[in-house]
Amino acid sequence: MKVIEQAIKNRTLILVVTGILIVAGLYSYITIPKESAPSIDIPLFIITTIYPGIGPADMESLVTQPLERELQGIEGVSQIRSTTFESFSSIMVEFDLTVENIVASQRVREQVDLARSELPSDAEDPIITEFSIDDFPIMTINLAADYSMAQLTQIAERLEDALETIPGVREVDVIGGLEREVQVNVDLNAMKGYNISFQQIIGAIQAQNLTIPGGNVDVDRLSYLLRITGEFQHPNEIEDLVIFAPPAGGGEVAETMAVRHPWAWSMSGMWPRWFMVSRTGKAMPGSRPTGLRMIMAT
Repeated sequence: MKVIEQAIKNRTLILVVTGILIVAGLYSYITIPKESAPSIDIPLFIITTIYPGIGPADMESLVTQPLERELQGIEGVSQIRSTTFESFSSIMVEFDLTVENIVASQRVREQVDLARSELPSDAEDPIITEFSIDDFPIMTINLAADYSMAQLTQIAERLEDALETIPGVREVDVIGGLEREVQVNVDLNAMKGYNISFQQIIGAIQAQNLTIPGGNVDVDRLSYLLRITGEFQHPNEIEDLVIFAPPAGGGEVAETMAVRHPWAWSMSGMWPRWFMVSRTGKAMPGSRPTGLRMIMAT
C-alpha cells in the first residue's frame, strides 16, 4: 500500500519515468539490427555415398549399415535416418540443440573416416553436407521471351554474371536451359572392319585434344614461354583425326563415325534455365519453372 500511496503522491515523477521508458524502448526497437533471414545454426548433417551399379538391398548392407553403426556411437545424436536407392545412400544425422555445430561436425567426420575402411573400394567417398539456413536461395527469378532456347540460355548466363557482381550476393546458379555438346556417332560396321575398339577412339581423341607446356626459352634478358596447342578449335577437326593407321591406309575418324555438335538439355524436361541466388551458401534445387525463372533476395 505504501508503494501505491507514494506513486499517487509523486504521480508526476511516475509519468516522467514511464515516458522515458517508452521513448527508450521505441529508440531501441528502431535502431536494433534486424535481419529478414537471420543465420541459424542447426546441428544437422547429411552423409551421401554413391556406389554405381549396386541395387538398393546391396547398397544398404554394404554402405548404409556400416556408416550407421559408426554414427550411432556419437555422443549427442538425437536421431539418425537413412534412405537407400539404387547406387545411392543418404544418412541424416541430427544432434541435440545443445551441441555446437563445430563439435558435431568434428564428431561426424571422425566417425565417417573410421567407417571408410568398411566400405567397398569401388564406392565413392562419402560426402558430408552441413545443413544451413544460409544455403537456401533468397530469390527466384523466371525469364521468358519469344527467343530460341539457345538465345534464352545465353541471356541467362549474361544475367548470371551481372547478378554475381551485386554486393552481398555470393553465388548465382543457373539450372536448366541448353548446353552445347559434341556427339561422336560410331559406325559399328566400320569399326569391326578396321578392328578398332571404343577405347582406342576415346584415347585418340583425348590424347590429341591437349595443350602441352614446352618450357621457357631465355633470349638475352627476355624469357619466352613455349607451349604446344593441340586443342580442337572446331568439332569438324575430329573428323580428320587418325585413330589407327593400318598398312593399307585409312583409319580416320571420318571413316568410322560422324561428328555432330547439337544443343543438349542440361536437365530433364523442356524448360529453359532458371536461377537460384544465395548470399552465403549454395543454391538448392526448387520446383520446375514454367519459364526461365530466377530466385533472389537481399
